[in-house]
Amino acid sequence: MDLRERAMRILQVRDHSCEELRRKLLARGLGPEGLDSLLEDLVRMGYLDDRRFAVQFVRERTRRGMGRVRVRRELEQRGVDADLARQVLDEVLPANECESAQALAERRSRAGRSLQSTARFLARRGFSAATIRRVLGEVFSGD
Repeated sequence: MDLRERAMRILQVRDHSCEELRRKLLARGLGPEGLDSLLEDLVRMGYLDDRRFAVQFVRERTRRGMGRVRVRRELEQRGVDADLARQVLDEVLPANECESAQALAERRSRAGRSLQSTARFLARRGFSAATIRRVLGEVFSGD
């Protein structure tokens, strides 16, 4: 199977960033010769698009209750440019991510979880410290 066929099979499963596809192809033992031109062709033909990948990735991760900090870090780990990651996050996510964090905190509060446990949980999910403080102040104020 040649490089183009392997790349197309990978892209049939889901969108990838350019860098993510490059890493996968190299990890499968496919040499770097011709890789840059293949990636350029795939971008030109619309099969590979970092912006499209980032938008889908942000939507999926935030649907799963992930915060801005974690999603941005994961995008950058997948080779998405930091400026593009910030731009997509600003476009796709609401300016105030408190609603998502609050829903998670309320669910944990009803389940009997402590304030500290909930704070750690929200931090692992990638919510900012300011968001966590605000949400916990509202959810656990009566406790």
